[in-house]
Amino acid sequence: AIGYGVEASPVDVARAYAALATGVLPTVSLRTGERRPVVLLDDVVGELEVVREGLRACVQSGTARRLAVLQELQVAGKTGTAQVLKSGENNAWFAGYLPDAGNSGVQLVLCGVVYYVADKRHGGDAAGQLVEDFLAALRADAELAAAYLPYRGGR
Repeated sequence: AIGYGVEASPVDVARAYAALATGVLPTVSLRTGERRPVVLLDDVVGELEVVREGLRACVQSGTARRLAVLQELQVAGKTGTAQVLKSGENNAWFAGYLPDAGNSGVQLVLCGVVYYVADKRHGGDAAGQLVEDFLAALRADAELAAAYLPYRGGR
């Protein structure tokens, strides 16, 4: 619905995906280190799992399937494309989250948006690629990867 009568900022979308990832809707604050109230989503656990399955499928076999880094990191997410009226251009979105927290205890939630991309380019092509490039750079930095990427076993 984004772009078709519904407006949401990237922060709004990231907050919603944080709720999908954790079952807790965070509140936004401009003060770091301060405890903030949260909204628990305990009464919709079954519905959350259905949505999570769809988000995993989008990356594994859907519109984001060409994004290898997202697949390797088991990102759950959704692409989106909103046509800009009469301009022949699109707004492209990708929002998602990593399946687990890294050693820092932080679970990354991602929202990439690219405004006014050429027609025929979609969310996975533009914004999904932006998120993939970010994650590839994060993975290439050993310190950041250890802090923020979930450990998947191996050597």
